[in-house]
Amino acid sequence: MTKDMTEGSIVRHLITYTIPLILGNLFQLTYNAVDSIIVGRFIGKEALAAVGTASPVMNIIILGISGICIGASVLMSGFFGAKQEDMVKKEMATTAVFGVYFSVIVVLLGILVTKPLLRALYVPEEILETAASYLRIIFLGAPFTFFYNAVASALKSRGGFKDAP
Repeated sequence: MTKDMTEGSIVRHLITYTIPLILGNLFQLTYNAVDSIIVGRFIGKEALAAVGTASPVMNIIILGISGICIGASVLMSGFFGAKQEDMVKKEMATTAVFGVYFSVIVVLLGILVTKPLLRALYVPEEILETAASYLRIIFLGAPFTFFYNAVASALKSRGGFKDAP
């Protein structure tokens, strides 16, 4: 169902567009809270400290990936609104190709600099290994995060699922 957001009530379009975004953010916050509770109760305080220490780095990675995908979505939306289907497809392909290269760089660079980065953040030695392991897993998941966000952005830019290339 493709939705033309250039016609009708602007306020209604904004509300129906932002409600899923707000709910997604609330679910993410709930996930983070539950994650902290489970790690703290069942794994231990050192693991909780490691997760808490690695969280800012993880958030920067996720926000960077989200920002890139949102930027691509803006371009796709512009082309879609201008009815330039060939440019929408080219932008989607460009985003996918960029995602492959970007993800490989993030994974390799992230794994290589994990410990020096954590040391630069003055992470205590007793949780350094646990935090490094956690961050390496986050870096390995970056390609999946990128492609999930890229596909979601492409679908949002087109107003839905119907007729998506």
